[in-house]
Amino acid sequence: MGRGFLSYRKEYVVTIDDLLEQGIAALKERRKAEARRLLAQVVEQDQHNEMAWLWMSGAVDTDAERRICLENVLKINPHNEVAGRGLERLGVSQSVSPFTTIVP
Repeated sequence: MGRGFLSYRKEYVVTIDDLLEQGIAALKERRKAEARRLLAQVVEQDQHNEMAWLWMSGAVDTDAERRICLENVLKINPHNEVAGRGLERLGVSQSVSPFTTIVP
């Protein structure tokens, strides 16, 4: 008599925190395209995720995109000093306007 095997598929639930953690790890390992893709998924699901926008500022390619990310951080938390310093380095005065999105 043959031995039967049950086949099952294990479901993995990826949370926003998982995506954020993976995006940060990718950026730290200089995999910017992957980091940007992962962080974009986070902000698509939670546009008020301060840390995702902050890390995304390091994953984008242009200063214009970097500015959008940093301004979004300050919309969420006007006291975020890292974002404020980032905008200063870009030569941008800090202002608060409606959320802006970037294309991943």
